[in-house]
Amino acid sequence: MQLTTATPALGKLGAAVGWGVQITELVSEIIGEPVFFGHSLAGPFGELAWIGASADASAWDRTQEALNKDPRYLASLDEGTPNFEGGSGSVILARRVA
Repeated sequence: MQLTTATPALGKLGAAVGWGVQITELVSEIIGEPVFFGHSLAGPFGELAWIGASADASAWDRTQEALNKDPRYLASLDEGTPNFEGGSGSVILARRVA
């Protein structure tokens, strides 16, 4: 599972949510898997979150490779950056151990 979070910049909540929906749909299209988009219920105000799941580490690697090769994805990241507080993004990778 991958959990990605980012906090919208002051005055950019609406733009960040709109971009969040767009990037979620694009990533789902590219990787052929659903991605969940929502907001944190605790933590920084307005923090947005994306959750995706992969069957295993090699599937996650294939997902990342597909995203990094897609110019639409890379361009969308550049377009969305101004909507978020610098340095607020984080990515957590987790796997089931039992």
